[in-house]
Amino acid sequence: MARKKRDDEKLNINMTPMIDIVFQLLIFFVMSFKIVTPEGDFSVKMPMTPPTDGQPNPEDTPPLPPIQIRLNSSTNGQLLEVQSGPRNFGRGEAGLESLQKFILQQIAPKDGRPNPEVAKETEVELTCDFRLKYEYVIKCISYVTGKREANGEIIRIAEKIKFAAPVGN
Repeated sequence: MARKKRDDEKLNINMTPMIDIVFQLLIFFVMSFKIVTPEGDFSVKMPMTPPTDGQPNPEDTPPLPPIQIRLNSSTNGQLLEVQSGPRNFGRGEAGLESLQKFILQQIAPKDGRPNPEVAKETEVELTCDFRLKYEYVIKCISYVTGKREANGEIIRIAEKIKFAAPVGN
């Protein structure tokens, strides 16, 4: 008779905590899943036409690297000197004008008028001292982005301006 009593008893298992754990694990794995790009998937753009022999087309020349300009200031925030690489262009407005002529020589053909397409791709990177007054940064941007001719026409020089991390005290 004791045996019959055990067979009649049903064992009830509460499934709610197990379902909770399963959902928590599912949420954990979904939230921590990181999609990785497939290894070796390179976006290579091949030329549409076969290469040609002879001289390269001047219109196909790669763009210039960014023109790096350094603006140094005095202790009171005045523009002390304008530099591009090892080249020093001088102080104040005269230095900015010399810089503008230098950039025009770099990007313009012999007539001194840059191609608008070249101007769109020319990039200037400015590095300024911490103490430099903002007005000199704006003047420098004005000088490297364009030049006003005597007849009022504006010649575009560089359209991409970026700033490097400032250095100095």
